[in-house]
Amino acid sequence: MSVQALYKVTKQLVELLEKSVPKQERDDHIVQIEKHLEARELIMEQLKPPYTDEEMRLGRAMIEAQKLINEKLKTMKSQIQLDINQLNKTKESNNKYTNPYQSVSNGDGMFFDRKK
Repeated sequence: MSVQALYKVTKQLVELLEKSVPKQERDDHIVQIEKHLEARELIMEQLKPPYTDEEMRLGRAMIEAQKLINEKLKTMKSQIQLDINQLNKTKESNNKYTNPYQSVSNGDGMFFDRKK
């Protein structure tokens, strides 16, 4: 494999990450991102120096693209974490609504006087 192939896959990955995707299609989008990352990894393992001037130029461009990829992946991760937290809060509030006395424990309705 060549540096040009790696550059092509990296560019496709950047384009994929720059697309805005609705929450309903996010799982499919993540699968596509993972496929591109795996393809990049396989190509990177097969690269062998020495590199030509053109390959060095593409390498520098890929370093800049990698910074953008990292930023976009962090943004996506934080958005997913926010969605998970919101889902957990919703579950908790629904549970409290359906069973409001779950956290109250005063022993079968008995009240104990603690004064002596």
